[in-house]
Amino acid sequence: MESIYKEKISKLMELASDHFIKVAESGDVSAQYTLGICYLEGMGVKQDCDEGLKWLTKAADNGHLEAENILVYRYMHSEGIEKDEEKAIKYLRMAVDQGDNNAQLGLGVCYVNGEGVKQDHSEALRLFKLSADRGIH
Repeated sequence: MESIYKEKISKLMELASDHFIKVAESGDVSAQYTLGICYLEGMGVKQDCDEGLKWLTKAADNGHLEAENILVYRYMHSEGIEKDEEKAIKYLRMAVDQGDNNAQLGLGVCYVNGEGVKQDHSEALRLFKLSADRGIH
């Protein structure tokens, strides 16, 4: 199923990439996110990790939750970019501020382990409780 979806997106992007870029450049957050994913995956455009991360960063900085989560993972795990815990925590906090349960849990784990933040078990517990109250166990 995923390969069919990727194939359809690739064909669509081949036809509309110039228009899509203009829409993303105009500030459309969804277009920024989609363009970032297309560049990362090489869907309809030449694969370019730097260009993909540029667009995902724009989307995340404009509040796109999925873009924030992708950047957290990539910065924490050095996937396509140099590991940068400070940036990972920045985007993780943005996702927490939007009420993302997984981000609350993830930031709590960072506080338990002192990863990217000063170890703080009381803050970790607060985040775990917040996440649990919203349905993540």
